[in-house]
Amino acid sequence: MFEIRNDDVLQVGWSSFHHYCRLINKSSWEWFLEADKIFEKYNYPCTLVVLADGIDKLPHWVEHIKKNQHRYKIELHGSSHHYYCNMTEEEGYKDLLHAKEKIEKEFNVKIESWYVPYGRRKFPKWGPKVCKRLGINFDVVGRDVKQYKFHYWHKGQVEKVKKTIQCQTQGNN
Repeated sequence: MFEIRNDDVLQVGWSSFHHYCRLINKSSWEWFLEADKIFEKYNYPCTLVVLADGIDKLPHWVEHIKKNQHRYKIELHGSSHHYYCNMTEEEGYKDLLHAKEKIEKEFNVKIESWYVPYGRRKFPKWGPKVCKRLGINFDVVGRDVKQYKFHYWHKGQVEKVKKTIQCQTQGNN
């Protein structure tokens, strides 16, 4: 199984200096739309890793996702772009439960996995235990998922995704 995963969807604000610099010229919404055109052009599925805080603050983005939901698998990134490793297990559980329920309700989906903000460098030790309580997978740990993770606002990563999709669909279009 091969999955292309678009991280930080519905993010309010920025999470790194590089991300901040990208937002000087275009909004996160505009960067997302630009990257999403690739998936639409090639009719290629994409996993959107969603931050629940953006649901109430970015209704135009939410509506776009709903309108195009047939092209997406929607998964959990969290409520916002936290360093979850700095939370206690109970704080993490409450935050993720609330975010999971909000995303599931808004998009009428069943969340299957939690993809941790800041990746493997910042995995909380309690992650697998909390995910078990929530009935979801903990990132890609222990699963046979070949994955390419990218950020819609990162031009270099988007170009790599485009090339990957073109190679995968070569001869089909």
